This record gives sequence, structure tokens and C-alpha cells, in this order.
Amino acid sequence: MRRLVVLMLALSLVGASTGVVAQSKTGGKKKTQKSKQSQGKKSGTGTGKKTTTQSSTKQGTGGQTGSAKEQKGPSTPATGEKPVDYGALPTAKLFNGKDLTGWHLRHTDGKNAWTTDNGILANTDRGTDLVSDAKFGDFELHVEVNVPQGGNSGVYLQGRYEIQIGDTAGATELTNSMMGAVYSKLAPLTNAAKPAGQWQTLDVHFLQALRDKSGAIIAKPMVTIILNDELIADRAEIDGVTGGALDNEEGTPGPIMLQGDHTAVQYRNLIIRQLPARKPPAEEPEDESGPPPNGK
Repeated sequence: MRRLVVLMLALSLVGASTGVVAQSKTGGKKKTQKSKQSQGKKSGTGTGKKTTTQSSTKQGTGGQTGSAKEQKGPSTPATGEKPVDYGALPTAKLFNGKDLTGWHLRHTDGKNAWTTDNGILANTDRGTDLVSDAKFGDFELHVEVNVPQGGNSGVYLQGRYEIQIGDTAGATELTNSMMGAVYSKLAPLTNAAKPAGQWQTLDVHFLQALRDKSGAIIAKPMVTIILNDELIADRAEIDGVTGGALDNEEGTPGPIMLQGDHTAVQYRNLIIRQLPARKPPAEEPEDESGPPPNGK
């Protein structure tokens, strides 16, 4: 049943030209996972049709313990927000299939090895990272990528959290540096990578970090990742920015960045759906009554 739901979701995403992006599985009718993983393994987040929730799942560089509950209620229980029909939200193409409109080089004086041809955005050589002009808070992202043999690239969420793109098909050890991993932070639940030279699909549901009124981070960013129709990260928290990040301003909108300073790689059908902004949990009012008189 779980595989069927994921496959149905993936088929809907293939229609990228119509603007369909991955939807949250958290509120869909999917089996949830209880995982207790050893060093180097980890769990992720779910994406379903309507709602996404913060869960009790905790995950760090060394792995995860705990359970991820299936939720059908508010997308953020702590804030009491109502469920959102993500499928009704508009989508936008990040890449128009023709040129680099809407993008800029990370370093204006850097080498531009990016080319566009027939709907494909390709990095042909070691050059400069490519950054979207637009910035995003919470979002769902669909990307199709073709990695050459020995290839290495990355998709940075908000320009801060790198989802590793690489030629790691067939690897038996799950690491935080393989295809679909959050680089240096989270290893995938399974190796769903295809062999080099084949087009692969990456669908991401991302909830940015939350800050309170003082600016302190009170909730870490959370991510669900589906690679080639396989759930490889299920509502996993990301503990800090990854190497090569544009900045460390967590909890603020940021761009999508494609790594271009490693090897050749091809992208197509980059589509994003912005999600409604979440509010931090309401703070409890301070007790200003003071101590009782005479200690009573």
C-alpha cells in the first residue's frame, strides 16, 4: 500500500510541465515508520497530500531514535494552525527551460559553466554555484537530475542545507555523503540511487527553522525526501547548516542553490510550491502577580 501511494505521488510529479510538485505524505494514508538506527543511519520525513506536522522524531549526525506518528490534523500542532490543502496551492517553475532567467552566479566573477538546451540545465565543468533570485520559507520542491559516472553536485535548500547529488548507486553502506543525504547531517533510510547516466527524481518537503520573538531558534528545520519514489528521509530534523552554505541565517527565507564547483551534472523540471508561513508557538504570559503577601 505504501509503495502504491508513493508511486501514485511520483506519477503525478512527472507532469512537471503542468506544475505539479511533491505533496506532504505526512497527512496522507501512508504507513509510518518506527526506526531505531545506528551510527551513520537516520530517518527522514513524510510527504503526503495535505498536511505536514512536526513530529517527535529526533535525528542528528549519529542517527535517530523515536517514532514518527502519522498525522491528519494541523500542519503544525504546536501552533494550532488549520490543515492546509497543499495540492490547491500554486506551483512555479524555477527553470524556464530556455535560459538562466531567475538565476545568478554565486560569485559574479566566477566561471560560468552552466548551459541550457532543450529544457535541460547543465553544468559542463567545474565552475560556480547557481543561485535562484527568489527566496523561500517553507516549500515543496521537485527536481530531476542526471549524474554522470563519478559525478558530484548538490541541491541547497534555502542555500543552507545541501541534499547530496552523486553517483552512489549500489553502495551498501548508508552514509551522510551519498545520493539524497543531507550532506554531513543525515544519511538516507535506504539507497534509492539509480546508476549513473539515468534521470532521477528528487522530491522534497521542507519546513524552515522557527524563531521566537527574541530571534532564538525554537524549532530546527525539518525535511522529507523522496528519491526515485522511495522515502529516504521522514520528517527529519536538520541540525545546523551544511558545508558550503550561503549563510547561517536559519529561520529566514533563502534561495535554491545548485552546486556547480564539483563535476558535470544535468537538471530539468525544477518546480517549487511555496507553503503558508507558520507561526511560532504562542508564548505563555509571564506571571506578574508577584509572591503572596507574608509568604502565604
